[in-house]
Amino acid sequence: MGALQVLADPRTSLAQGLHAIIVAEMVDNDGWEMLIRLARDLGHTPLATRFNTALDHEQRHLQMVRAWLSREVALEANRELMPKLCRGSRQDEHPFWLERGYLRAPVFLTPPGRDA
Repeated sequence: MGALQVLADPRTSLAQGLHAIIVAEMVDNDGWEMLIRLARDLGHTPLATRFNTALDHEQRHLQMVRAWLSREVALEANRELMPKLCRGSRQDEHPFWLERGYLRAPVFLTPPGRDA
């Protein structure tokens, strides 16, 4: 199944959709790297420089989607595991619960590269 089919399927979870996007971003990154090598090998240095700018953008895309996926997977794990770990405690007394019923995960919600 291709990335578009995965993303269009209503059964696809957010994590699965982000994983499909990561695969597409990795293909984009490889494509730009190949074009850069080809341009340099053929002596088209200015073109290779322009391709390198595109690769920088694609690498940032990949990094962002990886961070989103990491956070989503962590939140999914919290949604499934924390109620089991907190069994017996009242939700309003437990530090992992928010008003909306979501679990708090300070480490996972901190953007990459920033301290909690």
